[in-house]
This record gives sequence, structure tokens and C-alpha cells, in this order.
Amino acid sequence: MRRFLKLLAVSTLSLLFTIALFYVTIEVPRIVHEILLETFPDWWWPPREEEKRIIEFLRPIGYAAFASVLALIFVGFAVGKRYLSALGSATFYLPIFAHFAHTMFFLAGIGVLRALWFPLTDISPSVLKLGDSAYAPYLALAYLFALITGTSITQVRIMLWVAITGNMILVGLAIFTFGTMTWLYGKFKGLDIIDFWIYRVSRHPQYLGFLIWSYGLLLFAANFQTSRMTPAPSLPWLISALIVIGAALKEEVELSREYGEKYERYRDRAPFMLPLPRNLAALITAPIQVLRKKRRPEDWKDITFIITFYGAILILLSIPSTL
Repeated sequence: MRRFLKLLAVSTLSLLFTIALFYVTIEVPRIVHEILLETFPDWWWPPREEEKRIIEFLRPIGYAAFASVLALIFVGFAVGKRYLSALGSATFYLPIFAHFAHTMFFLAGIGVLRALWFPLTDISPSVLKLGDSAYAPYLALAYLFALITGTSITQVRIMLWVAITGNMILVGLAIFTFGTMTWLYGKFKGLDIIDFWIYRVSRHPQYLGFLIWSYGLLLFAANFQTSRMTPAPSLPWLISALIVIGAALKEEVELSREYGEKYERYRDRAPFMLPLPRNLAALITAPIQVLRKKRRPEDWKDITFIITFYGAILILLSIPSTL
């Protein structure tokens, strides 16, 4: 009975936490939209003549916000405060939600949050496409399905968009909820290392849930474009995803230092984030092991190298789509 009550308590708390968190992602944008719309109408790319005044007013604000977010991320890694880096990553991701809200729900006022990207779009709106390599799994599935069924790729992409993206958002929420529930239950039991339930197949299920949820949101925006809308923001999503992965790696470095061999044994048993075949996981991590001469990252320098290395590869692979 005692165990059942603990399980019921953590299930309720984790479910309420998830509902509250993701309700905020729906309700807060609506409130912010109503406030911003009173002052700032939205702008499109290329901007109309009357919209250029808005952009000129917002440009310094956008640059300051961009610099502040970068500072938050770097300070978080430098001082070992993961929540600061995670907050910076979430803030950098926020305009993606604004982009999605505008294209899907026509919440024009909230589009002003895209001012955070002015340092990128001032170079060219196409810079936002430098993360398009992130679409590779989605496109590979689409082309495979088209090849098997003989259906046109355009029709297949529409079908997959309808069938997959909404479900990805729901799956992301479910993984996040179950991860939170498992973590709370482990803490209620007084465990140092959570290594049961979903933590058997992912060492960071909450991060994984966020990435799947946000990826579904990105696919929604990418497949619902209007003629004068800026390109879907794949680069900000890619940067946010890399920061989240960096935060997870930083957490592992700290746990390894604190619990030593006990945590290393857990790392050997459970996948890092996404359950992958061992050979594929070894192939992905092989360049780091060769270049850094280490099996796993040991400090923030290793983590920065990993994020920069894989980020550069993914951006280089995205260049053809911007051309």
C-alpha cells in the first residue's frame, strides 16, 4: 500500500507538472500575443514599407536579446549551472514557437519575438535554413515510403506531415511525463542514481521528450509555409538541440565525478538519450574518441568540442538547401 501511494503521488505530480508546463506553452503565447499585438503588428520577409519602421525599432532590442541569450548559455556551462544553459536554449527556441503560432494560428503579434533572430536574418533569412539537415530522418522516411508505394514524394510528405508531426508532439509529452514520474519516484525512494523504468532505455528521458516535442513543432512550421513567410527556423532548433545535449553531457560529467564507478556502470548499460543499435552509436561517437583520445567527455572543453564539431558537420550538410 505504501509503495502504491508513492507511485500514485509521483504519477499525479509528474502529470500535473507536464500539463502545467505545456499548458503554459499554449496559454502564455496567447496572452503575450494579445499584449504585443496592441503595440507591434507582425512583419513578413521581405517586409512591406510600413513594416520597416517596426523592424528598425526592434533591431537593437533583438541584438541585445540575442547577446543576452548567448551569454546565459555560455555562463551556464562555464559555472556548471545547467539550468542557465537550459534556460538560454529554451529562450532561443521560443521564436520557433512564435513562428509556428503565426503560421498555424495567425497569432501575428507574437511574431515580434522573432526579433531575437535579427543577427541571423540581417545576414539573410536563408541563414535560418542552415539546420535543414535535421529534416534528414523525416525526408528519408518520406522517400522510402514513396519508393515502396509508388506515390509522389509531395503526396507522401503531406501524408507524413499529417500522420507524424502531431503524434511526435504527443509522444514527446508522454516521454517527458514518464521521465519526470520515474525521477520523482526514485527521489522519493532516496536513490542517488535513477536507473529503472524509462531510465533503462534513456539516461535523459526529459531532454529526449523535449527534443521530440520540439521537432514535431518544427516539422509543423516547415510544412505550413506562406508565400512571404521567412524560412522555417531549422538552425535555431538545431542550436537549441545541441545546447540541450551539451547540458545532458555536463550533467553526466558531474554525476560521474560524484558517484564514480557506480555511475559509469549505469552509463555502460543505458543509452545516452535515444536508444540506438550499439554499432550505430559507436559509429556516431567514433570521431570524438579518435580526435579527443577519450571514451567520454570529461570537462566543459570536451563538451564544447563535441557540440561545435557535430554542429559544424550538420550546418555544412545543410548548405545545399540554402542555395
